[in-house]
Amino acid sequence: MAVMTELASPPPVTHRAPPGRRRGRIAIGSLSLLAAVAGGVTLIVVAYAMAKHSTTVAHFHVFWLGFALVLLPVAIAGGRAPGRWTAGVLLVGYGAITMLPKLLMSPNGPVFFDEFGHIRHANDIVASGHLNVASSYLPILRVYPGLEVLTAWLHNLTGASTWHVGQAIVLVAHCGVLLVVRWIARMAGLGDRAAFFAALVYSLNPSFMYFDTQYAYESLGLPLCFTAIALAFAITRTRSVRTGLFFVVAALAAVGACIVTHHVSAAVMVVMLELISLISPIAGRRAATPVARWGAATVAFLGVAGLALWVTFVAPTTLDYIDPHVRGGIRGVVEIFTGHSSTTSGSARHQLFSGASVPAYEKVLAYVAPLLAGLAVLGALIQAVRDRRDSRRIVMVTPFIALAGLYFVSLPLALTVDGGETAHRAWGYGYLGIAICAAYAAPFWTRLWVLRARWGWPVVGALALVAAGIGNVAAGENVSYRFPGPYQFGTDTRSQTPELHQLAAWIRANLPPDMKVVTDRFTGEIVTSETTLDVPNPDESRAYGLYREGDEASPSLRAFLAQHDFRYWILDTRIVSELPAGKFFEGYAGPNSVNQAALAGVGNSSFRSPSGFLTAEYRSAHYVVLVIAP
Repeated sequence: MAVMTELASPPPVTHRAPPGRRRGRIAIGSLSLLAAVAGGVTLIVVAYAMAKHSTTVAHFHVFWLGFALVLLPVAIAGGRAPGRWTAGVLLVGYGAITMLPKLLMSPNGPVFFDEFGHIRHANDIVASGHLNVASSYLPILRVYPGLEVLTAWLHNLTGASTWHVGQAIVLVAHCGVLLVVRWIARMAGLGDRAAFFAALVYSLNPSFMYFDTQYAYESLGLPLCFTAIALAFAITRTRSVRTGLFFVVAALAAVGACIVTHHVSAAVMVVMLELISLISPIAGRRAATPVARWGAATVAFLGVAGLALWVTFVAPTTLDYIDPHVRGGIRGVVEIFTGHSSTTSGSARHQLFSGASVPAYEKVLAYVAPLLAGLAVLGALIQAVRDRRDSRRIVMVTPFIALAGLYFVSLPLALTVDGGETAHRAWGYGYLGIAICAAYAAPFWTRLWVLRARWGWPVVGALALVAAGIGNVAAGENVSYRFPGPYQFGTDTRSQTPELHQLAAWIRANLPPDMKVVTDRFTGEIVTSETTLDVPNPDESRAYGLYREGDEASPSLRAFLAQHDFRYWILDTRIVSELPAGKFFEGYAGPNSVNQAALAGVGNSSFRSPSGFLTAEYRSAHYVVLVIAP
């Protein structure tokens, strides 16, 4: 007999309370939930207000208390076997609250690195009316424009700013993905409460609260990927040709949208679709129509063909874009295990929490969270052994056990400089497998003696949820991406100042559009998003030789700048006397990448090199705009 996959069976009902009393209990429970959530939201807002000027870690405590006041009441409400509509409302509301931290970080414009490129791409599509728009900031966006095209369309339809339209898209996708995860769990054979629990566990993944709430293509690509997976499962369960064909068409629409939106999402999607197509003959053994039997396989085949055609003819640079991140991460992992570096450019290792002032419990729980994920998968494997006589149940869960492996494989990459980006992008997908495993394994864990006590399972479950949430977020994003704070030179999120925005306004009013400019990463973020100037693309990093050579640029550097049509250099003069917190430009490897003596004279507002190579045209307290002679 199959083992029931609900989290914990409710006690048998021996009598039913009068309707009036039931309604009273429901009202009290609803008011208690709303009060707790309102208190949690208030604490989160207070924490962000504190963080702007805090020199301690007090705002961390306030934030996590607020997070727990939201998470645990939602978990309790969902655990009381709610109806599907009630569960949906709980998940949508909870999803909206989990996006609040990112909205507090960027209420009026982008702050994360990728966001600057995406919003510029959307604005360029709106301004030009064309889809095929180049991007020097993130060249890959040209061939994966799904998010920006949708943003431009909604902007033209509503008249709202592209930024606020983009935030609305991400909000809908962010909340919707929890509903999709719940749907996938139901399609995989889990009960209503177990499916709710799976969605809640998924929301605790390291990328959910910050990385996948930024205005970037993965924030839309990942929900589209999961939607295609859910629809493929739904095809196998249809009982009429008409319904089956509807789901096939819907799945193909999701597949196509995913392919043109995000490369990694599309790759994960086609792999999962192939796995579903392999299990569909078993999962659909009682299927009433040929569509139910072979529809998922058809969608999988067309998905693979569509992605292959897109990468071959439209986006041939995809592999070249991904390859350095993967190779660099692998090199870093090898260095960690061997202790030997294969390059002379510095260590490829990344030390978690290096230089960060975070509470001790965050550091501890960052290492506990993967252990909890491992227990979820272990429990799922043991539960599968218990279900060995029910091959259909095991087969339905198998793809997600395999997907969970992506999370564990990516963990070593997070300890490397180049592989951190790859790990980030893997967590959101791999945690779908972790979530399904956790919900599927619940019957096994609830049978352990320590959890059989009346409060054993609720207490341990609550502690595990909070620990996973804190640990995953702590490991997933550095502090400057999670909280605002005082100005910090050389950071993506804390380098914006009124002076920099005034510079962008001057550029819009005084410099010709579409000119190419050399500048550092952090100035370039605002220049990219608020003007029409183009910064160097990754293949033009030779232009940053200006920071070493200044007005005495070598003939080869001058020739390169002229050949690539660079007309301006925007210099942040703080680089002469301060060390940036992050990588100042492509190829920056520390102070030796900058010649302070060569830059000291360039910063003079009346500067003009004897050869006429550089001429200052604008000067503020920390910025100089120099014209580069052709």
